[in-house]
Amino acid sequence: MLEPVYEQLPSGSASLQGRRNDPFASVRFGRFEVLPGARTLLFLGSPVEIGGRAFDLLLTLLSAAGQIVPKEHIISKVWPTTTVDESNLRFQMTCLRRILGDESRRIKTIPGRGYIFIEDERACPEAAPPMPWRTSERTPVVIIDSDPQSREHLSRILASAGARVESFATVMAFLTGSETVQGSQRSKSGAALAA
Repeated sequence: MLEPVYEQLPSGSASLQGRRNDPFASVRFGRFEVLPGARTLLFLGSPVEIGGRAFDLLLTLLSAAGQIVPKEHIISKVWPTTTVDESNLRFQMTCLRRILGDESRRIKTIPGRGYIFIEDERACPEAAPPMPWRTSERTPVVIIDSDPQSREHLSRILASAGARVESFATVMAFLTGSETVQGSQRSKSGAALAA
């Protein structure tokens, strides 16, 4: 079976990068620490009650921190021998977010795509720091997707990381330069639409 291709965000901390290769290394984020070998989640050093599926979900997201993880991949990791639908994933995600409390803001839903764990709070869209390389001359990230919600969410995440984003509903729209989103949505005539 082929491993999924994750989409890397342009900015983010490398705090988990070296730990992805060691399945037993502890991982810290905020006030939490995950001990994968002991299947334990600690909050300020004290064990937190967490279900097995929610723990597997957290491990799956942490192992790909900073990358969009497709829903299908998460389901295959959390329920390897069971056929389930997305409602099971949504339920476990709700449980995990409740357990994480304020730190749940690190888990972002990418509609129609999957989920992403933001390893560095500064990379979170709500608290994106100014990037020194933000200029109008930079090469844009182009998004082509027929789903307007997916385009909007991806555009916001990428823009929060300082990327210049152009978004199109179709390849033809990209080739003709119509329906572009560059901070605000544009019509075929180029006039800015209300956001």
